[in-house]
Formats: sequence, structure tokens, C-alpha cells
Amino acid sequence: MLKNLTIKSRLIFFICFMAVILLGIESVALFGMSKAKDSLKTVYEDRIIALDQLSDIESLILQNRLAIAASLITPTPDEISINTAKIEKNITEIERIWEAYMAKFLILEEKILAAKFVDDRNKLVTRGLIPAVAALRANEIKKANRIVVETIRPLYQPVGKGIKTLGKLQLSVTKQEYEEVQSLYDIIRDIIIATAIIGLGLAIWIGFILVRAISRPLEDVVRIARGVAEGDLTQQIEVRSTNEIGQLMKALKEIHDNLVKVIGQVRDSEARTRAVLDNVDEGIIAINEDGVIEIFNPAAEQIFGYKGNEIIGKNASLLTRESSRNQDNSSLEQRQQLNKPTAPGVSREVVGVRKNGTNFPLEFKTSEIHLNMEFFVIAVIRDLTAHKETETILLRAKEAAERSSAELASYIQAIDRHTLVSVADPSGHIIQVNDKFCEVSGYSREEMLGHDHRMINSGTHPSAFFVEMWATIARGDIWRDEICNRAKNGALYWIDSAIVPLKDANGQIVRYISVRVDITKRKHANHELIRLGRVLDQSLNEIYVFDAQTLHFTMVNVRAQRNLDYSMDELRGMTELNLEPNLTH
Repeated sequence: MLKNLTIKSRLIFFICFMAVILLGIESVALFGMSKAKDSLKTVYEDRIIALDQLSDIESLILQNRLAIAASLITPTPDEISINTAKIEKNITEIERIWEAYMAKFLILEEKILAAKFVDDRNKLVTRGLIPAVAALRANEIKKANRIVVETIRPLYQPVGKGIKTLGKLQLSVTKQEYEEVQSLYDIIRDIIIATAIIGLGLAIWIGFILVRAISRPLEDVVRIARGVAEGDLTQQIEVRSTNEIGQLMKALKEIHDNLVKVIGQVRDSEARTRAVLDNVDEGIIAINEDGVIEIFNPAAEQIFGYKGNEIIGKNASLLTRESSRNQDNSSLEQRQQLNKPTAPGVSREVVGVRKNGTNFPLEFKTSEIHLNMEFFVIAVIRDLTAHKETETILLRAKEAAERSSAELASYIQAIDRHTLVSVADPSGHIIQVNDKFCEVSGYSREEMLGHDHRMINSGTHPSAFFVEMWATIARGDIWRDEICNRAKNGALYWIDSAIVPLKDANGQIVRYISVRVDITKRKHANHELIRLGRVLDQSLNEIYVFDAQTLHFTMVNVRAQRNLDYSMDELRGMTELNLEPNLTH
């Protein structure tokens, strides 16, 4: 049957068959996905959301107990007002969430447990929470405490147990429904795999038959076409069919018959080729297998300074620099350079020699061709003199840029080793930290990324300190001050911090870059210096402390200041020689 069909018809049949198989597999897959989606949607809407609602109810009930406890611990009017309002709000919220929960699909066991929970919770609200709220608002603390002990605590037990039981039941039902969905998925998956295997087997079988029916006639066509391409015009070409292969065979016969005409047309094209060679910008040289130049276009004449009639018929070695060895070896070497084909798209460089004997950088690409059973190398050449001069300038600029880049890298490395650097997004979340920051804070990079700097807040500074900081950087200004932070191990450390807002082209802040210096040792030294100053100030003797290098006063106790009649701020920039003579003898 296939032999009587055209190749087009065979391919259409094969494509349609594959399309039917793919559509069948896709239909089964879509059906299975739809069923699985519906089942998962049921699990989510009736179980997962319900479980979350039960968790919210349990949390709100616990919040009510905590609010009453907080009011009893701190029975101020404001505290009682806030907590009682919160209890009433939570009671209303629980009722709303419970109504939504009851609207879901519930099995019989859930309905029974839900009814018991409603009864227990109503008792807790009417007998416990509402009276306790009333007692608190009346400032009857003892009565409220008694209600908590005698009523709320006993009534909370069944409520808490009921909500936990409902939660466990939801988990159990969720697991059961999920296992059912998983089972359905496995069945559908097996069906799809089986369908795909069957379809693949049929496609391979039909494809094999189709390829065999097409390939054999094509092999005959290829054999004849290869013979024509190699110049064998003696073959007898017979057209035996009317299908596409027969039409191809007929076309080959027409090619064979018209080949003589084509050869004549090739000769005519030689004149057009000469016109092209005379007008291209690159120099083009044709060299025969003996290394003799046969074509030398005008662009090549301009590059080398030779006229065509001066160089055609001469050896190509005249166009390149000769070696210090004898002429025969030099000619052989240069001929080997020019006659060796280069890879497609790849150029080589040699030293060219102009007619006046001057040398210049020469770039060339070569390719081999065969014309009329003769071998030629076609060299496309280009004068690189201007290019080399530009390249030298660029190389010097590159070296200067590399030196600058190396210096900049050294500066960055020095900063990275001695400063704590972090980058935060506009909301303050850390997106980058350096190793020094991790080392001082004790936190790893993974622990810090995605968090804000409150994780290292020591609590030393008031909130107004950080409000002022955020106001400054939010305006786009640089903020700088000393901050006390807390490391992961609990130790406090001081840093001199500067925060720089980074803006985009529109002036919007996109990053905050923080650069800090660890000044913990300096802070401790200052603290010790202050403590030492207090001790010295209590001394009855005059005590002077000098800088060993500059001889400036660094510490003078109160008794000495009184004797000299100078303040410490005045003495700090002075030496003993700056004092009046009567004070230094």
C-alpha cells in the first residue's frame, strides 16, 4: 500500500497517526490532572482551611485566658480596659470563625464533636468569661480571681480538649483523603505510561516501514547525483516512477543535459568575477601550486606598491619578509606560509614587504580552490599598519586601567579586612554582609541574610536614637554615630557606624550601605581612663600624665588644674613648656 502513495501522503499519514497518539495521551493526562486537582481542592478547602480555623480558635481561647491573667496581675484601669475589650473581640471573632468552620463538609464524628465543643464553650463564655469581665470592669479583683479559679479553669479543660480532638480528627481525615488522591494519581500515571509505551512502539514500527520505503529509491538518486557532481556525464539516467523521487530523478537528468550549457556560463562569469576583484577593498592574490602569482587585484597593488604586470608571474615570497638564511630556504618558508590554508574565519599575520623595501604588518586568510583541474590558493590580505597603531594605544590604556583596578582591589580588600560592611534593602532587611561583620557579631551569613539589624540590638540606646537614624537616611543623608550592639554570644561590642543611602537614576533609594569600625577596645580604654581620672581627682597630690611622643598633657587631676588655673580642655593641647615660667619652677 505504501508503494502506491507519494512521500507527501506517507508523511501526512505518519504525522496524523502521531498526532492522534499524542492527543490520546494528553487527554488521559488532562483527565487525570483534573481529577487530582479536584481532589486536592477538596482536601484544601474542607480540611486544611478547617484545620487552620481550629488553630485560630484555640489561639483566641488561650489569648482570653492570658488577657484575664494579665488583668489580675496588673489590675490598673487601663490594663483592665484593654484586656476586657480584647476578650470581647476574641469571643466575637471565635463565633465568626466557628460559623465558617461549620459551613464546611463535616463527617458524622466531626458533627458530634463540634456539638459538644459548642456546648462546652458556651458554658465557658456565659459562666466564666462574661462574669470575669464584668467583675474586672467593676474592679472586683478578688471576685474575678475566684471566678478564674472556680469556674474558668474547670470549664476550660473540656473546651481545650474538644478543640484538640477536632484538630486531630481533621488531620486523620486529611491524611485519609490525601492517600485516596495519591492512589488515584498512581492509577492515572500507570495508564499514561502504558499508553505512551504502546504509542511509541507503533510510531517506531510505522516509522521503520516508512523510512525503508523512502530510503532505497533515494540511495539510487544520491549515487547518480554524486556521479554528476564528480563530473561523470556518462551515466544513463532512467525515470521509473512519477512520485517525488521520480520527479527528482527527472530533475537530475535535466541537470545532466544542461551541464554543457552551465560550463559555458561559468566562463562568462569569469569576466564578472574580475570586475568584483577590481572593486573590493581587500587585496586578493591567487597563487598556483608552484607559488607563482597569477591574480593581483588593484587593492593589492595599492597595499604593496606593485603594478599587476610587475608582480604577476613572480614568486609570492617577494611579498613577505625574507629570513636571514639563504634565498632558497626563505622562498620555501614564505611559500609555505602563503600556500597553507587557514581555518574558516581565522586570519594569520606576517611581515609584508612593499615594493620600496619597507616592512609592514600584514593579515591574510587563504582558501584552496580547484579550477580546470588546477590547484590555487586564494589569499585575502589587509594592511594592519593603522590597526597596530590603534592596538598599541588600546594596550597602553588597558595596562593603565589594570593598574588602577589592582589598586582599587587592594583598597577594597583592606576595607573588607578591617571594617564591618553590610548592605540592606529599602525596608532594612540585610541582603549582603562581609566576613568581618560575621566574625564580630558571631552570626553566620545565612543567619543574617533576610533579617534586619534588630537581631543585634543590645537595648542600650533609646528608641528615639533609631527613629532619628531612620529619618536621616530616609531623606537620603548620610548618618554616622557610635552604636552598642550585642553579639550572638551575648557580649556587647561598640562600633563607629556610617550609613550611606544608595539611589538609582530616578533618585529613589534602592540600598543602604553600612560601614562600621569596631571601637570596643577604644570604648573600654576610655571607660578605664574616665575611671582612672576619677581616682586621680580624689588624690591630694598634683598628678600630670603626658603623651610619651608629643609631651602633651593627656590627664591632669583636679588639684593640679586648680594650682595651674587651667581647665583640662585648655591643658590637653599644651606641653609643660607652654605654661608660664613661675608655674614650671
